[in-house]
Amino acid sequence: MGSRCGMLRRDVAAVYYRVILGPRPTPDDFKSARDLGKPPPIRPEQRTLWDGLSVNATEQQARKKARSLREIGHSIGDYIAEVEVPDGAGFAVQRTTASPGHHTIWGPLHLLIQCVRRVVPVDEADS
Repeated sequence: MGSRCGMLRRDVAAVYYRVILGPRPTPDDFKSARDLGKPPPIRPEQRTLWDGLSVNATEQQARKKARSLREIGHSIGDYIAEVEVPDGAGFAVQRTTASPGHHTIWGPLHLLIQCVRRVVPVDEADS
């Protein structure tokens, strides 16, 4: 592939799922909490997550997360972007938090919009 996307670690899946706001990915969908101007977390161990981008290992995990947050009045988006993160462009991916399948991606996050393979509605039936 001629993509400018990539990752440093090979021991994790190459495709991740990110909940986004609309049917077309925007640059803001791929900004860290820090880049969006959100205040840093109070707990120091969460500061590295603040600098990265939260994704899930499966579409079903992303869907479950989006629906559960919507139910408590904290919607994070109505669509799921499938993001392929191939080798070679300076991304680091790590399994983070106790949430099933949660990973964090660090690196040139603005390039991830170019790595979106497809977008599906959160409310689409699971395959």
